[in-house]
Amino acid sequence: MWTPSSLTCTLLVDTTYDFRIVDFSASSAGKTITIEARDNAAGSAMNTGTRSYATGSAYFGYANTGTVYHTISGSINIEAVEASSLQVTGSFEFTLEDDIGNQVVVSDGRFYKVSYSVKTQ
Repeated sequence: MWTPSSLTCTLLVDTTYDFRIVDFSASSAGKTITIEARDNAAGSAMNTGTRSYATGSAYFGYANTGTVYHTISGSINIEAVEASSLQVTGSFEFTLEDDIGNQVVVSDGRFYKVSYSVKTQ
């Protein structure tokens, strides 16, 4: 089991191009996981439900000592949102591959009442 030493979550609201992205970033021991999920709620709230790489509503990244990985599949499920306290709970899984076929599989990923910030631009 991998537990990050740092975790951030930001709800990015772009009023110019009218889109919203939930961005998670977690790091520990030279490894970084990033997840971006589309959202269309209002204000500081987020929609619950599943977003996936297959539908183009979620994107996944993994970095480990400079090796580049490409997403093969993945999904994130935002299970609960407490907009008044800016906290989000959910789960995720994804598979990535480097240029020579080595895969990284992240399964049974969970986040519970992670605080998020709202950034409007």
